[in-house]
Amino acid sequence: MDIVTKRLRNNPDEKVEIIFTTDCLCSDCPSKVSEGVCKTDEKVQRFDKGVIDAFELKEGVYSYQELITKLDEQLGAGKEDERLKAICGDCEWYPVSACWRNIRDKKYVL
Repeated sequence: MDIVTKRLRNNPDEKVEIIFTTDCLCSDCPSKVSEGVCKTDEKVQRFDKGVIDAFELKEGVYSYQELITKLDEQLGAGKEDERLKAICGDCEWYPVSACWRNIRDKKYVL
């Protein structure tokens, strides 16, 4: 994940393919059972649906910057983090994540 995020942050025109199944980010995850099958599928599907609905995403190819712009428009309007919390609030990483701070501070918006 760190390698992918670093590459995207350094190349805002980088293309990202959104698919609604396991992908390259899942490749080394110990919860991945096989293609399209995850031990924690219910949780993953819930998080994915929250993101898909919030950003009105469809399967397809987007530029990283296009996704960041959508994120900024939907979550970075000076609001508290209630939308992000609704999507990710029960993630084990949420309490220690810098997600909201980075969105609020427009860290990735060019």
